[in-house]
Amino acid sequence: MATSSYSELLLGRVREGMKRRGLNRAALAKRMGAERRELRAVLAGQEPLTVDQFFAMVEALDLSPLELGLPADLAGLAASQAGAE
Repeated sequence: MATSSYSELLLGRVREGMKRRGLNRAALAKRMGAERRELRAVLAGQEPLTVDQFFAMVEALDLSPLELGLPADLAGLAASQAGAE
């Protein structure tokens, strides 16, 4: 699977989370503390998705690893990274 395909998969899960929670890009950007135009470009595939952006989106949406279709042990990784900051 190409790298861009992984990003597309993850961004698709983020979009699903936004829809389930009734959030638009502006609301998600505000929760993340990010610029709306930056988030728009990432969600549109115009800018690459970084790991930091992905975890900020997941945290802002309060998504579980299961909702993302990822192994549950990634939750511990995300929590440990957040605590290191």
